[in-house]
Amino acid sequence: MSSSYIEPLNLQYIFQNVLSGSPEIFTALFMIGFSILAGTLRMSPLIYGIMFALATMLLYDWLGGGLFLFIIFFGGLLIFWVISKIIKE
Repeated sequence: MSSSYIEPLNLQYIFQNVLSGSPEIFTALFMIGFSILAGTLRMSPLIYGIMFALATMLLYDWLGGGLFLFIIFFGGLLIFWVISKIIKE
């Protein structure tokens, strides 16, 4: 049985297929790993949320559209809330 060559910088294939096995498991591992890293570095919840949103936007193709749409929805609500606070005062 011959092994196939995996390009060294084909990170999507390495992380999704070799490390985790499927995109769904990779998404779960990504969220758990990101949360562990944030807890280890003692990030505030605001910074954690911002960094997680940016990471899901950058990994849109890897994680699927679900998380990106979730971030867009809550980002829109946050922007609406901020603008309404500015207008009311």
